[in-house]
Amino acid sequence: MGIDKQPISGMQWVHRDTLKANDYNPNRVAPVELELLKTSILLSGWTQPIVARTSGEIVDGFHRWTVAGTEEIFSLTDGFVPVVFLSEEVDEAEQMAATIVHNRARGNHMILSMTSIVRKMRDDHGYS
Repeated sequence: MGIDKQPISGMQWVHRDTLKANDYNPNRVAPVELELLKTSILLSGWTQPIVARTSGEIVDGFHRWTVAGTEEIFSLTDGFVPVVFLSEEVDEAEQMAATIVHNRARGNHMILSMTSIVRKMRDDHGYS
């Protein structure tokens, strides 16, 4: 598959209201992490697209889509979000597998490592 055939090559800005959650995603994010996601988008902008089927069903990026509904994020792009659409050839089983792979590929943050990073940001860079 060449570069021009990669899903990211077709990234589009679509209105968030045209997308919908899937009914099987096992990933859950605590409210504090949702706030961090929102802060990330406010500070750095949209750096990762939502992955969806052409029907608008979200494969990956449900939480980005969720925070895009907040006033602060919605107003950044008038409700438009970056989306990469999967090929029509992707069947439901492949879609579900893609959701799991996307979630698992992010890994887990280990508490001691995160503590060290946060401490360094506070002590060396003045973050509160």
